[in-house]
Amino acid sequence: MPNAIDVHVGSNLRERREQLKMSRSDLARTIGLTEQELVEVEGGSQRLQPSHMMLANKALKLETADLFRGLSISDQTKSD
Repeated sequence: MPNAIDVHVGSNLRERREQLKMSRSDLARTIGLTEQELVEVEGGSQRLQPSHMMLANKALKLETADLFRGLSISDQTKSD
């Protein structure tokens, strides 16, 4: 079962990518993932590694905190 935090981060990543009208394949290529890996990250079933997160932040013009926006304390206490 995906971790609630990973699901939240992936959802915020997808939302921002879509706001910018960036294709999944373009973002995946920019951050060094396959398109399938990005599908899994956006769905929360694969964790976004810090190096990929930093590249995604740059490509999507985000701060790291933006990916965690809206995360509640109860979500943070749920583990893998």
